Amino acid sequence: EADAVSVGRIIYASGEVWVERGNVREAAESGRRLLRNDVVVTGERGRAKLAMVDGTRVYVGSRSRIEVADYATSGRNLLSGMFNMFWGKARFFVNKLVAQNASFRVRTATAVLGVRGTSFVVNVPMPPQLEGKESFTMSFDEFARLFPMPVEVVQDTGRLQVLLPSGRSVELLPGRTAEIGKDGSIRIHRSPKGGGLSVPLVLNEAGKPEGAVPLPPVPGAGHPFRGGAGGALGRGRGSASNIGTAITNAKQNLGVTTNVTIKPRFVLP
Repeated sequence: EADAVSVGRIIYASGEVWVERGNVREAAESGRRLLRNDVVVTGERGRAKLAMVDGTRVYVGSRSRIEVADYATSGRNLLSGMFNMFWGKARFFVNKLVAQNASFRVRTATAVLGVRGTSFVVNVPMPPQLEGKESFTMSFDEFARLFPMPVEVVQDTGRLQVLLPSGRSVELLPGRTAEIGKDGSIRIHRSPKGGGLSVPLVLNEAGKPEGAVPLPPVPGAGHPFRGGAGGALGRGRGSASNIGTAITNAKQNLGVTTNVTIKPRFVLP
């Protein structure tokens, strides 16, 4: 049966994470397969990382509800993918689409986000009327009709098209944040430093933050007054003790000497 084809996996789950399939809700664990129409739900301290078959990754934050509405691939190339985001926080890393007619969309109650390979964050508040409810059986279309909620989108890399209810399409560029109102209005501004939005933090199996990018090393890195392969002294002919002695002698002579010259005993690169 086509609907039984795995379209991805939950490769990390922490706290309260469930998968709803039909009318059945089950606790999710790392390694669980995802099928089309599965809904991933996280609790107060829940978070999850989804890895789709084409390599696209989705980081789901706490208090979120997101549905894998459609996912079709040819080998490892995505043909069409669509997530229905009821509410919550999620960061998407979408692989570049190869096929000309391929599509990847994230639907919210007030806008549809279309991408062709990009990374972005979506934040949708939970409707106050649903706070504290134990069960939820509404389809996304019904939910969108009853609960149009504001949406915040932070664009990291690539480009993204925001399709509004009016039919208007707006392009969102890197470093920009779009705030979409319940009425379909949109305001775009420069994202604050650090991304602005409190994005979901997902830890890997070792408990380390996922997605953290280390700063690149400075060419010839190393403390200028330390030895070692990276430091100036490590590449020169002097040593830290030579400089330390020279500085100490200079300090002692400050009271009686007006001009102090310290000749370096190492060669700068």
